[in-house]
This record gives sequence, structure tokens and C-alpha cells, in this order.
Amino acid sequence: MSEIRLSVIVPSYNSSNTIERLIHSLSNQIFKDFEIVFIDDNSTDNTADTIVKTLENSSIPYQLIVNETNRGPGYSRNRGLEKANGDHIVFIDSDDIVREDHLSTFYDNIKGHDSVFLKGLKVDDEGNLFDFKVDRFDPIIELSIRNDHVLKATDMINMEMLMEIPFSFVLLLYKKEIILKNNIRFNEEFNYGEDTEFAIRYLSNCDDVKFVNKYTYYYYQEEDSISRFSSLDRLESVQLFEGLYGYFNEFSHPVFADLSEKLIHSRIPKFILGNMNYFFYNDYDKDEIFKKMDELDLFNKLKEFKVYSKEDWKFKLKVVLFSLSPDVYYKLWKRFKNRI
Repeated sequence: MSEIRLSVIVPSYNSSNTIERLIHSLSNQIFKDFEIVFIDDNSTDNTADTIVKTLENSSIPYQLIVNETNRGPGYSRNRGLEKANGDHIVFIDSDDIVREDHLSTFYDNIKGHDSVFLKGLKVDDEGNLFDFKVDRFDPIIELSIRNDHVLKATDMINMEMLMEIPFSFVLLLYKKEIILKNNIRFNEEFNYGEDTEFAIRYLSNCDDVKFVNKYTYYYYQEEDSISRFSSLDRLESVQLFEGLYGYFNEFSHPVFADLSEKLIHSRIPKFILGNMNYFFYNDYDKDEIFKKMDELDLFNKLKEFKVYSKEDWKFKLKVVLFSLSPDVYYKLWKRFKNRI
């Protein structure tokens, strides 16, 4: 058996319709020195059986951990971290797939760096790519070209705070040594946003990140995706980002003071409005949305938004319009959707 250099952590819940597709994409990897750590969150379907059956004739080392009760993705990923044997960690969601060079690209570029960041694309049920002709990673591409494809970790955090790129925690390679040394774990109290918060905490303890301008991760946008049935409680995840404010302030470097300001005046307001629009789009009751926002003081937090670039002015106008009249904003949004 080859040495396990990398652990792929895959949390699952009722994923019997998609997990086989993911396993096949991992079976085709060019890089071979890896294991898969599955954590099934007490599924009510045959996800665990599907995993075993799909891998019964495979040479890929794997672990299958089944939670005794349904505990959420944060708990599952933390269990995966505890069981992982590899020195490097990759996270993949059970309804996605990766290209055959996903793991090799990560591993071939990690030497001398604290992390590697790749690109991902959305795919629909029929395999069609979204936004393929519009590279939304342009800001990081331009910055990396000027720096021999290596970025300061704080520059990556800055781009995430301003939401300039399609940042996702699954696009990063993690060193287990950094995770353990700094006691970085997923927050188990939240089922939304805990993955981004984990990645930001990790990057806060890194010096640099190697960026590879290559699409190797594919997010499937399933029609019956669980995200389509999210409750209004996902708005509570603003507390996760507020927790990062205190975390940033634990670092003495002045760049973290700047990141703290952008967290409050850009990332959190964009989180609030983006999720509010998500609920509008999925026809949640307007009054229930506004009630939840009022309970969490999100109206005032939204008003904290500041403009950091010319692209922010459109967002600023939305905030102003919403602040003047949430009801008018709602009516305009329902009529014009994201065109306003």
C-alpha cells in the first residue's frame, strides 16, 4: 500500500443519489497516495451502503464513519479531521465531483507554501457549465501574475472580505500541522457559513498561498439540493463573521485591523443582503424575513456598509434604497430580480 499523503474528507447526508458519482471521480485521480474519509451524518437512505458497494473492488484506502445521530456538517468535518491520516487535507462535498488532476494539482504545488487555491465551476443536472465564459476569478488572476502566482494569505482574506472572487473552502488545500497547531475547527453550532469561517481562520495562520489558474472542482446544482430548503436561521450565521472580528484582533500585524474594518463594513452587509435576496428568490414570506432580520439587528448592520471600490456603488445604492423602504425594495426586487 502506498503512503497516505493526503486525506479527502467527505461529509454526507442522504447522498445515495450523488455519492457514487463523486467516488468515481476520485477513483480516476492521477495522484494515488490518498485516502477518503467519509462521515455519514446518520442518513435515512442507503448512503453508507452505496459507499461500501462502490468501493468494494477499489484499491483506494477509505474510512466510513457513521454518526449515531444527525449532528450537522461542522461536527462531521471535525470528526473527519480527527480520523485523517494524511499530512494534507482536502474537503469535497458529497454532491460534487473533481477533475482527474484535482489532487495532483494540489499536491504538486504545495511545496514551500502553506496552501494552494484552485478554481471551481458550477454544473447543472445535465452537465452544463455556468459562467464558464466569464472568469469571476479575474482579481486573483491579475494579482497572482504580478507575484509569480504566490499570494500573501492576507491578500486572499482581503478579497474574500470584499467578496471580489468566488471564494470557497473546498478550493483550498490545508496542512494538518497548521490546523492542529492553531486549534482550528469547524463551528458545530451553525450549518451555514461555518466552512468559510474555518477557511478564513486557517488562512489567518498562513503566510502565503499558491494560486493555480485551473478549474478542477465542479459544484453540482441539484434541483432538490438541500440548500433550496434552508431556513431563515441561516441569517444567524452573521454571528460567525462577527466572531472573526475578535479573532482578527488577536493578531498584532496592522493588516488585520484593516481586515476587521472590511469585515464589518463590507463582508457582513454583503452577507445580509445576499441572503435576504436569496430568500426573496425562493418566495419566503417577506414579513417573516424582515422579522428575523429585526431580531438579529441586521437592518442596522446592513447600514454599516462602506464603499471600497467603484464596483461597490451599485451595492451601496441597494442598501440606501432598502434602508429608505424595505417594502419598496422588496417590490422592486420581485419585479426586476437582480437587475435592480
